[in-house]
Amino acid sequence: MRKRLTRKILAALAASLTVVVASLVPAAPAAADNGQRCNEHVQSKTFALPGKPDVIHHVMLCFRSFDDGKADARSLTYWDFEDIVPPVPGVRFDAYTIEVTIERRDTKTSADHVISRWTCDLKAYVNGPRPANLPSEVCWMPWIGYSWQGYWSADAKVTYDINNDGKGAATWNITGTPLW
Repeated sequence: MRKRLTRKILAALAASLTVVVASLVPAAPAAADNGQRCNEHVQSKTFALPGKPDVIHHVMLCFRSFDDGKADARSLTYWDFEDIVPPVPGVRFDAYTIEVTIERRDTKTSADHVISRWTCDLKAYVNGPRPANLPSEVCWMPWIGYSWQGYWSADAKVTYDINNDGKGAATWNITGTPLW
């Protein structure tokens, strides 16, 4: 039952991603959307919470470029309890942020250089009631200047601190988008 529910959630998140991302992005004046690259798969992580039901978080990452020399990146985050449970009161996470970066490299094999970095605090979202819709939280990076030179991508990492687990902050690295 749990695996079928998780597969349905992942399928719904992946299927709705392109439509949702396109609809959430305000149109740039005189800017034609030149293209978008997203992770091939939704990335998921199960968090074991002391004294509470486990939760599973799903993240999708995208990079977009525009004909007018602008680009942006965004992450979409959705969470749910791993099993069907009644509402669970209390704090699940003491901290939960996602940092999205736009990176550029000169060749396909050269090192990435961070061009822009943006952090969103999702603590209130991940401690709130179970989301009713997919996807539920978007971390939007402001537009940056973009050139056609080199190869571009977006990366992200989640920094979290599970309430009462005694381990402190930890990092979950999200696989970057394909090169653009």
